[in-house]
Amino acid sequence: MIMTEIAAQLKHHPCCYCGSEGGNVMIRGGDLLEDLPGTFQFVECEGCKLLRQNPRLDWENLSNFYKPGYVCHTLQTTREQSKLQEFNLSLGPRKRVDLVQRNKPAGAWLDVGCGSGLVLQAAKKRGHWELSGVEPVKEMARYTSDNLNIPVFPSTFEEYPVQDNAFDVISMWDVLEHLAEPFNAIEKVSRLLKPDGVFAFSTPNLSALDRKIFRDSWLGYDLPRHLHLFPDELLRNSLKDNGLTVTNRFCFTGSYGTFFLDLKYWNKRKHSKIVDKILSKGPSGLGYRLLTFLPLRLVDWLKVGTNITYVARKNG
Repeated sequence: MIMTEIAAQLKHHPCCYCGSEGGNVMIRGGDLLEDLPGTFQFVECEGCKLLRQNPRLDWENLSNFYKPGYVCHTLQTTREQSKLQEFNLSLGPRKRVDLVQRNKPAGAWLDVGCGSGLVLQAAKKRGHWELSGVEPVKEMARYTSDNLNIPVFPSTFEEYPVQDNAFDVISMWDVLEHLAEPFNAIEKVSRLLKPDGVFAFSTPNLSALDRKIFRDSWLGYDLPRHLHLFPDELLRNSLKDNGLTVTNRFCFTGSYGTFFLDLKYWNKRKHSKIVDKILSKGPSGLGYRLLTFLPLRLVDWLKVGTNITYVARKNG
């Protein structure tokens, strides 16, 4: 793909929340994760303040930016890995399963955008849920289904068949921002959930401290894969309009990895040898962990981490 080909594939879209055509450019840049060609931008809607990527690629072309090894496609834990590797890989998924279990101890659970199935793998070990997934990258959908022996729908959530009142839990971990029609997805979630069902999801936090620090290099933008970023009030209103009440909102997982990538993206432009040395051992490196442990704990406590997690319950 060359720059001119990418530019020709970009299409303009109005705001999917209020329908406004206008918007002020907030950020313009390239693909910092994969370093693939193209220039993309986020605009802030003049009407509702939703941030949307505009113009943007349709899924047919955008799927080329989800390369093998994409962050949510990390393969499942195996017995061949060391105890430390297994612990680091499973810690985030186990925290998410713990969160769901506190809010809904058992039942039918659909994980949307399940990737390689790390969360489903952790949930299956508990033995409390009837599990299924949705994953648009077909290779990952097949891998997860084959390895866990659970059904995974190999397409987008938009194409997932509606079954009213079918699930006790629906989760979307870092998914909503990738969807072309996120508010239609929230409406669909509400239909799929049983009364008193739980919708647990995480998404980039526009109030994040590292958004202010790293600016154009902030991981939360992740151009061109992230299509929408949500102000808290707008997101709550959309949930409320669809019969979903927010019961909790907090930062609790992923901070080490997200801040690591923030530093990595920032250092692509700054070329600091000190930062290179800190990052050389990866996000699990002892030096990086020691330097960031207390600051990141404080950031999460203040709810200004890169990712924010919501728990919403369907009205009975």
